[in-house]
Amino acid sequence: MKPEQLTLSLQSREIEPRDWRLLKSVLYPNVSSDETLLMVWDYCKCRKLDIFKRPIQIVPIWSKAKGGYEDTIWTSISELRTTATRTGQYAGCSEPEFGPNITEDLGGLTITYPLYCKIIVYRIVQGIKCEFVSKLLWKEAFKKNKDGSPNSMWRERIFAQLEKCCEAAALRKAFPEEIGNDYIAEEAFDLKEVKESDKKTKINPPVPLELPEIKIDQLQKNENKTEEEPLIDNNS
Repeated sequence: MKPEQLTLSLQSREIEPRDWRLLKSVLYPNVSSDETLLMVWDYCKCRKLDIFKRPIQIVPIWSKAKGGYEDTIWTSISELRTTATRTGQYAGCSEPEFGPNITEDLGGLTITYPLYCKIIVYRIVQGIKCEFVSKLLWKEAFKKNKDGSPNSMWRERIFAQLEKCCEAAALRKAFPEEIGNDYIAEEAFDLKEVKESDKKTKINPPVPLELPEIKIDQLQKNENKTEEEPLIDNNS
């Protein structure tokens, strides 16, 4: 985006230069295009999310067609929790229950991991507290390197990564209409190693990137809609 175009885009959105620098330098330093960050701003504004709390993650993925990295946009676990809370029917979730530990050689590394994680999300349905159970196997969920070993986050946070993915699955079960099929980035790949991932791997972003510029008057119309109606109808 040309500097003059960016200036007009920031002014139309009433984004202060200091806030834009904070977004690009600190919160989203890996974003490759201004258009992507502006789209995230518009999405957060429409959904009344605080962009400075990073409810959306921007992850660069290799594009074979373009011969370079392109931005993809993913929801975070915090946005799923926020969406559930806004319904007024979210009644929390259980402590994670982990299965027995298993020690196994994976890609030449000796890894001890829990067999599974189980989390229950509670939702009040017609005055009744209902349980929505998710049980996720670590072996099916972990993200691996080319040699079959767990990538860095799944080595360093063996339990926490599985818990986060399991909670996301439970929230989707409990709030299918509000959350839909939104997947968090951790369910797809390792954010710390995404640039070292296999360039032949194709990952479809849950939010299409090629969208028309969103106008201020359109945002104002959208603000009159329900909070749970997203600006972007994604498939994840």
